[in-house]
Amino acid sequence: MDKMNWDPIVAAAPAAPASVAPGVGVKHDAGKPSPTLLPTHALRLLVDVLSYGARKYAPANWRLVQPHPTRYGDAMLRHVFSWMAGEWADAESGLPHLAHAAVCAMLILEANDRRSPAEVYDEQAR
Repeated sequence: MDKMNWDPIVAAAPAAPASVAPGVGVKHDAGKPSPTLLPTHALRLLVDVLSYGARKYAPANWRLVQPHPTRYGDAMLRHVFSWMAGEWADAESGLPHLAHAAVCAMLILEANDRRSPAEVYDEQAR
């Protein structure tokens, strides 16, 4: 297999800014999202909750639950209220109530359903 000739690619790259010292790398990422800001322990707990739900129901079952913002809004608040009452972990899953609540909020966001629970209740009453 022939070695790739990088010369044309390197030659086409813009020159480094004059303020950069030789041997110092440059990455133009100012203003771009920084996923490394996400707290990894909390993310692992969210994955644990999602994995628990996939085993209990089915993977991506949450996409089929209707009315979405009402059901997941109610579940989110039940977990928050349990946490506020001093209960750290959900009795059934053994996972933190706040992780369950965060997953519920995330699923509402992911569904991109901008209706409030009040709007859903209004629609159901019609």
